[in-house]
Amino acid sequence: ILYSAMPSTLHAAGPLLPLFVVHPQQDRKQAPTQSMSAKSVLFIGDSHTRGQLGASFVTKLQELLDRQDLQLLPYGVNGETTESIAKRVEPLLRKHPNPAVVLILPGSNDCLAREHPALQKVYNFYFQLSRPCTLEASLENVKWMIERINHEAPNAKVVVITIPPHSEQPDQPSHQRVEHYNNALKQMISTEFPDVQIVDFYAAVVQYLQQQHPGYQQYKPLGADFVPSKQKRSLHDMLVYPWYHYSLLSMFRDQMGSAVMHYCFGMSWDSISKRRGLHLLTDQVHMNDTAAAILAELLLPVVKDL
Repeated sequence: ILYSAMPSTLHAAGPLLPLFVVHPQQDRKQAPTQSMSAKSVLFIGDSHTRGQLGASFVTKLQELLDRQDLQLLPYGVNGETTESIAKRVEPLLRKHPNPAVVLILPGSNDCLAREHPALQKVYNFYFQLSRPCTLEASLENVKWMIERINHEAPNAKVVVITIPPHSEQPDQPSHQRVEHYNNALKQMISTEFPDVQIVDFYAAVVQYLQQQHPGYQQYKPLGADFVPSKQKRSLHDMLVYPWYHYSLLSMFRDQMGSAVMHYCFGMSWDSISKRRGLHLLTDQVHMNDTAAAILAELLLPVVKDL
């Protein structure tokens, strides 16, 4: 009921509330119909790939390419975990057979679920998950995606993109959890899938923030023995300002606020970030225009010579 009552521009609200998440069955109109003569590039992922609660890196990449013979097909579903993304891989490859490249950007919502147990319950109910979003489960799901792509589209180039941090504060547990996941993801791929290309978007974001963000001046990469913190935040930490103090409550507040500011008041994603004292994220999770442009530049060499 609430979903139906909301303006269509606000139906994009990201990983927090299933009432605002676009279900996979509602994803059919997102990507254009594939031209018989054009080469296709599939993008499979969550809200980062969909580009509604933040800037679209696929749109930025299309602007850089400016090619009519190369079709970029983004299939992102807001709120999806690696398990629910994996369920869509085979149907998408049947819908778009023989893609030139398949790029996946998975894991952001898995990290959120590990950070916030209440969110795990939401995902379990809405996406009918078979198990919790543990690190091991996330890696197994990504491994399964790669194996299915290699089987269904053996001629396609497979690219895995690391996810951007949650929070621009490197000492935040949410930020560290994402780094821990990305490190494990890269290790798994380099060991088991040496032919799969890794685009390390996370490293590019960290490099940018080290140059722009005072909090990153003393940043050091996590060690191999790092264990993500399970420490619970106090009520004060959940309510405290400025915006960069990340919590489940602040994530809900910021995501809904971003949608209102962008779609109702026409603010750019960069302007929303600046208003909150952020550089690359709009709401501690999603990309602004600058971040999307960084990722598009990273992906340009992958697709420009197809």
